[in-house]
Amino acid sequence: MEVLALEPHGFCEGVSRAYELAEKSLSGTDPVYALGLVVHNEKVIASLRKRGLISLDERTDSLANLLRSIPNGSKLLFSAHGHDPKLDSLAQTKSLRTIDSTCPFVKANMERMLAALGKGSPVIYIGEKGHLECEAALSLSQNVYLYEKGGSDLQPSYLGISGNRPYVVVQTTMDESESQEAFADIVSRFPDAVYAGGRCPSTIKRQSSIAKAPQSIDIFVILGSERSNNTLRLAALAKQTHPSATVLRVLDKNELTTKDLSSHKKAALASGASTDPRTYFEALSYLQAL
Repeated sequence: MEVLALEPHGFCEGVSRAYELAEKSLSGTDPVYALGLVVHNEKVIASLRKRGLISLDERTDSLANLLRSIPNGSKLLFSAHGHDPKLDSLAQTKSLRTIDSTCPFVKANMERMLAALGKGSPVIYIGEKGHLECEAALSLSQNVYLYEKGGSDLQPSYLGISGNRPYVVVQTTMDESESQEAFADIVSRFPDAVYAGGRCPSTIKRQSSIAKAPQSIDIFVILGSERSNNTLRLAALAKQTHPSATVLRVLDKNELTTKDLSSHKKAALASGASTDPRTYFEALSYLQAL
């Protein structure tokens, strides 16, 4: 099989930093608790758990309740996705030794929003409801309003910001077309809205490599977890830009080997930002040997 290795692949900068902080935190003998999955990839989390990380999954309870369950004085690792600042205060009351692995681009978005809020501007956040990054953004103020795809949550009477100049920030993992469509809708309601962007460089490059892939590609293999927002968006973009191609999202080579690829001649291999380099190259070697 002919295989096109799409760039970039492997960990993005934010995930790499979070993984390194997790490894460093595990260098001692004290237990380390991670509030929320450090990164959204089961293989990566499993490898850290083997080394002693106690990972508290955000699907099981609220982050605040999970934090309250951590023994006083323990080490606490915040995930790469950002978190409600109130959790820092709660951690202090329990004398937790905190390590913040928030992605620098997520943190920059939150700092921009806080600056706008400090100047009296409401913020409209284009994001994915329920995602940790989005929930962290919404936690900053009651004047941060979520815009989901389709604009169902954006009604002027609900927002109460008519006549003001809203500041618009985008979740780092959103794709360009969705972001622009959302902003166009916002501007139709609020002509003075200010677009601050927010998509991270790795997201932009990975999505661009999918969109620019040759139309002769007959299968896209997207490596990443079903819980990874940026991975799912890569798969959706591949379907949108290459409608005649098969799009396959798998976690790793082991899952890939269960798929019948015999009818395909030209593949493009991409990965979400939480897929480690080893997993990528194992899948690449497998496809090239077909």
